[in-house]
Amino acid sequence: MNPDVVSAIALLRRDNVLGNAQATLFDRVARRRLVSVRFEIRALLYAGVLLLTSGVALLVKEHRQDIGPWAIAGGIALAAAACLVWIYFAQGVVAVYVGLLRLLFERFRYHVTGLPFFLAALLGLGVLVLILAAHRRMRER
Repeated sequence: MNPDVVSAIALLRRDNVLGNAQATLFDRVARRRLVSVRFEIRALLYAGVLLLTSGVALLVKEHRQDIGPWAIAGGIALAAAACLVWIYFAQGVVAVYVGLLRLLFERFRYHVTGLPFFLAALLGLGVLVLILAAHRRMRER
């Protein structure tokens, strides 16, 4: 602890140069007490994931003809399956099931209608149509 810094923070607080929240944080840092860095760590993690996915996307964009559409689709499916397996081993099968259900039905949590099931069926139908369209386009080549 540096007493000069602590007294300077108190002086700045008294002169209204620093607000109470800022002065409290600076005082905790000067006295070497615990300070939360959760936001900074989460921001760095977010930035890292963003950079990683951007790099992979640019790599795939530049070499999509060499890689091929089936390999790209397989890679995406493998990445999604790896995420689900990680959730399964980290939290269990219930967490995977609840996560998938929340993804589909969270918007309709407080409404008692058949609309979520209709939307889930439409989503499944849309995925099936995309797969069939891609298959037809692949056969034509």
